[in-house]
Amino acid sequence: MKRSFKCKEVTLDEDMLPDDDPPPKKVHVNYKKLVVPTRMRSSYWKYFGFPAGEDGSMITKDIIVCVLCKGQMVYNRNTSNLKMHLGSRHRNVLTTLESGEEFEEGGQPRQDPFKNIDMADIEDDSSLKFFADPRNERSMIVAEDIYDPNISVIFPCKEDMPQYEPSKSSSEPIKINDAIMNFLITDLISPKIVEGKGFHNFVSTLTNKTHEIPNERKITESIIPNLYRRHKDNVSETISSISAQNISLSLEQWTCVDDALCISVYLHYLSNEEPVLNSKLLASISYSGNETTEHWSKYLDSLFNEWNLNVDSISAVLVAFDNEELEEALKSKDILLLPCFLFLMQNVCSEHCFKLPAVLELLEKCRSLIRYIQENKVDLAEDEDEFVDSDGDENDFVLSCDQPDMWLTTYYMLRGVLRRKRAIDNFLAIKHFENPLTITDWKTLHHLVKCLEPLKTVVLTLFEEKNPLISLIKPLIRQVCCNKFTANHCDSTLIKELKSNILTALNEAYEEEDMDSFIQVATKLDPRFKKFLQEDEENSEAQLVNLLSTLVNEHGLSYQTNNRSRPSGINVLFGNNSNEEKREPSHEGIVGMEISTYRSQSSALLEECPLEWWQGMSKKCPNLVRLANRYHCVPAITMLGSDFSLKNYVTFCSQRATLPVHLADSLLFLNVNKLLC
Repeated sequence: MKRSFKCKEVTLDEDMLPDDDPPPKKVHVNYKKLVVPTRMRSSYWKYFGFPAGEDGSMITKDIIVCVLCKGQMVYNRNTSNLKMHLGSRHRNVLTTLESGEEFEEGGQPRQDPFKNIDMADIEDDSSLKFFADPRNERSMIVAEDIYDPNISVIFPCKEDMPQYEPSKSSSEPIKINDAIMNFLITDLISPKIVEGKGFHNFVSTLTNKTHEIPNERKITESIIPNLYRRHKDNVSETISSISAQNISLSLEQWTCVDDALCISVYLHYLSNEEPVLNSKLLASISYSGNETTEHWSKYLDSLFNEWNLNVDSISAVLVAFDNEELEEALKSKDILLLPCFLFLMQNVCSEHCFKLPAVLELLEKCRSLIRYIQENKVDLAEDEDEFVDSDGDENDFVLSCDQPDMWLTTYYMLRGVLRRKRAIDNFLAIKHFENPLTITDWKTLHHLVKCLEPLKTVVLTLFEEKNPLISLIKPLIRQVCCNKFTANHCDSTLIKELKSNILTALNEAYEEEDMDSFIQVATKLDPRFKKFLQEDEENSEAQLVNLLSTLVNEHGLSYQTNNRSRPSGINVLFGNNSNEEKREPSHEGIVGMEISTYRSQSSALLEECPLEWWQGMSKKCPNLVRLANRYHCVPAITMLGSDFSLKNYVTFCSQRATLPVHLADSLLFLNVNKLLC
């Protein structure tokens, strides 16, 4: 007569069991999770747990459950029956466990999945997360998440637990954890995401295996700091190798998720290997707004000392903040300050445009309308309307409310509404909306978009540039002021006021003498705009001569002489009848010669890169190239990068605003400097 018993509602016949495994007692406990007390240090507990309720509290200490097959059995206060069960039901697991280390196919020991990202040694299981096949909806979370320090690992209870399957590739765990870290760094995601069940299922779906990954605490306290320290040393080595004469700084103000004010400090420098203006993020700090000038001065001294930066080597500092104390601290070090053009545009539009009563009312109407459309879940397609002239801009975003601290999102919100005028009218014809746009509102909206369009075009131009240099600013502003912001008789009172405000703000932004002089020289040394300052040609020429002479006197002459190892053939045949000794050219002669050579060259095309152009002049004008590099190491905007488009910039600012204060410095450092695992 055959005996039968049940283990978790699964009937097993006696002849299905191996002879050396006595059938477990017939037990069944309903549970939500499996828990393992931290004092259980035996390696067998990796595959067993005690049944627990939803809150993680242990239901009984007399029953244990196998993680692999969910078989329930009586706990005998030792691990003998755990080992016996593994030997009979999961022999490959027991063999691997008792071998002392897990081996890959081919006999090679399995590599530490966290070795590649400098993780500290794992002290206990609470630093890990386990992911399994999502089709079985199984995952584990650490004990600290249920507020019980005695629990090491928790297993939600689901049907059909998967069988253990060793990974086939030793590099797979490393790749998975590196990919997770790169995901957090690239998209500036808080490590808290790894705690979510959706993320568990996502990782499990991609891998279809059980993998160990670090939890939020491990990422925050160990992995990110280790990555930061390691890469910071590499960045420091890179900075120490660049020319000390070709650097500039930029300081950018922003706000993180906790509404804390932050300042990021960027270093800009010309590469020694290729004609590119590179950037490195040095640091990001939070501040209260109550800091004194002395406080900021000490911070700057500490920063310069940490990165071994010589203040005298800084051509200029790009300002993207409105902190007077910090500005005074920079000026006290005799550093030239220039406004970042993006920050300038934000102030111009927010202060001189969007705060005008008529414009503010229109903005609120548009925001309310967009929220109403979104509530009704309607997708309104763009239409070709008489109010809109297509300008080929491919950066239109989906119709959504703006971010007030980014004026471009406000522009695209207004533009998006305008480009959907007919669709919106049709939608409101069947849906009641309390505060629709009037005919006058639509006309004002049209003129407002047209008025802001040149500023948007200027910003797009800067993002399109491979190297957006400060030398672009004067030509761009002049084009905008002369051609786009001249009032005409067709303008309404609002548009006339708006144009006047913008024109005044742009002209005043760079009117300080030191500022204006620096940008004029930078423009003169841009081969695309050599003829741009024709009305002041004589003064700008004299200024170049003085600057180049000073450079040569202070730092020596870059001039190659032809020292022949033997007499020339002509001297051998005819003899050297000259009684005068050959003299080296004077400093003044070289200065005049190089400037004349530069003037004689045809202007570069607007599409050409000025840095590449000057690289080709290194033999003709070596000293003038050094002077040009002093000015061309200063960008027009704080954010640089070959792949940094307008949309990328908006996305970056949005992601950055979600960072917590304690991770802002390290995560931003890794992100901006493209330092991945």
